[in-house]
Amino acid sequence: MSEKLKKILKENARFEKQSPYNFCDRWCERCPAETTNHCRLFHDEYERRVMNIAHGRAEDDLAAFEEQFKEKLARLEAALQPWEKKFDRPELEEIEEEIDRDAEEEFHKQREAKREKVSGHPLYKMTHQYMKKTYGFLKEIYYDENEKIPPDLKYHYETVSWYHTLMSAKIYRAISSFYEPKIDEKEDFELSDAVAQLIICQKGIKQSQEAWKKIAPSLPDQPKIINDLLAVLHNMNTNIELIIRQI
Repeated sequence: MSEKLKKILKENARFEKQSPYNFCDRWCERCPAETTNHCRLFHDEYERRVMNIAHGRAEDDLAAFEEQFKEKLARLEAALQPWEKKFDRPELEEIEEEIDRDAEEEFHKQREAKREKVSGHPLYKMTHQYMKKTYGFLKEIYYDENEKIPPDLKYHYETVSWYHTLMSAKIYRAISSFYEPKIDEKEDFELSDAVAQLIICQKGIKQSQEAWKKIAPSLPDQPKIINDLLAVLHNMNTNIELIIRQI
């Protein structure tokens, strides 16, 4: 292990204690109490659900979520308003508009170039392939036939379902970080974030592998597709290990 990677892992462990929501798989229900006790995301989500129930709405009511988000955005805009007035310079508006147009065009060019790099990366392509194959399998076996799933297997299906989309998003974020310019010459925040996302994906891979192995005996007529998915997961993990070792 390189000294650079040791430093990143040490710093990430410290940051994780302060803000665990930046280092998690977003599955609060399965998160240990010692983590949720000091996790702001968990407490925000808990308060939101309690408020929904108190108002006679479903826990995860989408309309209520949008309403709460708009309220938070309005509070943020109100807090920033004094600063906007302080730095308001009408005489510079025309110049600023021209700069903004040029900056926006350059931003879109850079974003598209980065998107092409990430989408073409072997690890992302592999993860995306796993996501599509898993979704097709789950739609046929689990999503459309949920009531037929034995109770003792639902936990494992939920595991596969949760991670197959999350890993794709996390891998995209991790690879994107490799193409981001450094914000600080002394601290490589982008690389640290990439390592954190890759480690989360390794957890997702391990959990998914264990879940598939529990599911497999109940589907004797589907050995090939499950073996194929397990093989893709293995290759994903191997590639992640190679990337981390090269840091």
